[in-house]
Amino acid sequence: MDEYLLLLSNSILGHSDKIDYHILFLARNPLTKSLPLIVCFWALWFVMKQGQYINRSRVAASFIIALVSIIVGRFLAVVLPFRLRPIHTPDIDITVFEGLGRRTLDGWSSLPSDHAIFFASLCACVFMINRPLGIIISIYSFFIALLPRVIYGLHWPSDVFVGILIGAALAALMMKPLQNAIERMGLVDTALRYEILFYPAMFLLTFQMATMFDSLRAVLEVAKNTVMFFARAI
Repeated sequence: MDEYLLLLSNSILGHSDKIDYHILFLARNPLTKSLPLIVCFWALWFVMKQGQYINRSRVAASFIIALVSIIVGRFLAVVLPFRLRPIHTPDIDITVFEGLGRRTLDGWSSLPSDHAIFFASLCACVFMINRPLGIIISIYSFFIALLPRVIYGLHWPSDVFVGILIGAALAALMMKPLQNAIERMGLVDTALRYEILFYPAMFLLTFQMATMFDSLRAVLEVAKNTVMFFARAI
């Protein structure tokens, strides 16, 4: 079933270079891939009811869940048995888009999809705050951010399915306890006393979320390599 769904999805490619390019463009560009999801949280942050901002503790909890989902995704990819991505599996006859190449993400395990964990966790958070908006952004994220990763052979369908389950479970398990803790400690009110610092920090965090913390991970990778270099030199 996994291979059948992979080949069915991948059969979209190879008919038109322009279509192949634009699907990948939509799936890779943060403006179309993840920014709509992040905008949902900014919108929910400012929703008022009877003169009260009703979503702020849950939005703050969602930001923590986003960080946890990234960590969990990378941790599972390291500790679980290594799985070749379809694009690197020699006995699977799929169409490889020339803009990617066989060496794309080479050496990175396919299971689970960290994209699926991240997007599913945040879509689940939106759903728990506002159901209609959560349904809309979940459908959008699946077709724009997740399905193309199967179409281009970056993941098996089961990688994405498992990632969605993990992400949704993280959000379901963590949202209420985090919300209660944030409200009990008055963290939102405390942060808003220092708006001049809080909102730039919130912008920076949501920018990192929109790029799945790619720039932060790049900085940490450079820092790790630098430390290892000097450790070997000592």
